[in-house]
Amino acid sequence: GGSRYVASVLASEVDAFKKQGARDLPDLLAVKIDEARNLAGSEDESGDPDKIINRSIETISASNPGLIMLVTNGAKGSFCYQDGRLEYHSVLPAEVRSTVGAGDAFLAGIITGICCGLPLQKGASINDITEKPLSSAVDLGTLLASLSVTSSDTIHPEIDASFLLQYAFSKGLSFSDGFLKVFRQCLKQSPSRS
Repeated sequence: GGSRYVASVLASEVDAFKKQGARDLPDLLAVKIDEARNLAGSEDESGDPDKIINRSIETISASNPGLIMLVTNGAKGSFCYQDGRLEYHSVLPAEVRSTVGAGDAFLAGIITGICCGLPLQKGASINDITEKPLSSAVDLGTLLASLSVTSSDTIHPEIDASFLLQYAFSKGLSFSDGFLKVFRQCLKQSPSRS
């Protein structure tokens, strides 16, 4: 329960964010892989996401031990760190028209999932989102980001809960009972799928 301080930092803001000591403030920090590298002060240009993420978690959580960190890596998926546990999540493949706004959609889905009572993490790294039923806030964020990239608009003009649910059905995804509760109103108002 309670409120959370959520922050997202752009590459152009990293230096100011660090100088102001702001990395100690958020409960949840969402960044892209390059921003994670910069926040950690890492010079590692190898591109190895595991090294970058582990270094940034080590650096940032030293001063903010309760931090939840989300790191997106474009079409290569995302990472979620909470309470000493790092999980990888694959993307949900989609017909991409534009990736602008996908990170914002991902974060919006996660915040919505948390507010709706979903657990943040799934409990295991997932190399294929279709392998297990959707059950977490990160799953909701991944689903929303996938739908977001199918539009050339920054914010997909048709997205609402019903449209998102139909998109998930079209992808053949399965859902935990808790995940479906998020869509309860939608399901009451929509005809069942065939």
